[in-house]
Amino acid sequence: MKLTARNLLLADAIGAFVSALCLGFILPALQELFGVPSSVLRWLALAACLFFIFSSVSYLMPHQQHKTLLKIVATCNLMYCIVTAAAMLIWQETFTLLANLYFLAEIALIVVLVRLEWNAANVKS
Repeated sequence: MKLTARNLLLADAIGAFVSALCLGFILPALQELFGVPSSVLRWLALAACLFFIFSSVSYLMPHQQHKTLLKIVATCNLMYCIVTAAAMLIWQETFTLLANLYFLAEIALIVVLVRLEWNAANVKS
């Protein structure tokens, strides 16, 4: 699979969908293991759902708009990482090691994706 703006929008949509499932269903079911307040999980899951919708719709848009939309997606992803890191700091007393590992892995993966998205969005056609 070539890393085009369109393909990265699809990858982002799939990632947001997986995050929404984890944050909305899996982590709440294992709340005792993760220690993340359910309200935090709901807000992060909502953000992931919105990102899934936006990335999916962007994927279906005309080719000429993909690079601009990818910049928006990359910026939103970075903001999500900042909010997640802030939540980790604010609720550090309740987050377990497992929760910290999960969110650090998620942030690391998103940062790699953002780098790929930003590079693809800035390639001259």
